[in-house]
Amino acid sequence: MPSSEKHASFKNIDIEKDITILKEGNIFEFQGIQKIVIAIIVQNKHHKLVEMAEVCSKYLYGLDYFIDMLLKNKNFIPNPHKEEVANFYEKKVYENFFYSFEWHSASIVKLLSDESYFRKNALFHIIKSIGKEVSTYPSILALESLANKITRSEFRTIREWFDRCDDWEKRRIIVFSSILPIEERKAWLKAIRSTIPKDILMHEELKKGL
Repeated sequence: MPSSEKHASFKNIDIEKDITILKEGNIFEFQGIQKIVIAIIVQNKHHKLVEMAEVCSKYLYGLDYFIDMLLKNKNFIPNPHKEEVANFYEKKVYENFFYSFEWHSASIVKLLSDESYFRKNALFHIIKSIGKEVSTYPSILALESLANKITRSEFRTIREWFDRCDDWEKRRIIVFSSILPIEERKAWLKAIRSTIPKDILMHEELKKGL
């Protein structure tokens, strides 16, 4: 967000016209996204952020830049409009809209992991839905973001996905198991011990719980 003395140059921008140009074009510059987002904030037309989200979902190469702008300017966006944006991307997650696009899915995770846009259920969906045919990077980020934010009941759900997780995900889930009562944790760790690969860090985590 530019300093207040630079706001004047954004106050006269025709937001509706510029968004229409983006919608009708095949290629747009990242500076165009920046200009419109700042104009939306300066002109207090925050309802246009969802419309920009829709445009950037059409042109995925602009998605990561738009999300970066949402995060950098979160303190200038009223909570109701942050809710609207978070709801938009949460719906896209449930539709698996970005499922095959590893980097873009990771950007969505970064947004929905932030306290201003936090959507725990959407993060769970990403962890659960990632298959072997796509990268687990978004799932790894989602798990990282949930550290110290899950309940015992939620952990018991996550551990059901343990067998199909990769080594990094398994390691994180084992760490999460500390939320269980001691005896329940020991019983679960003993049950999975034989399935653990020769991963030094994973076995170190196992030792802590046994």
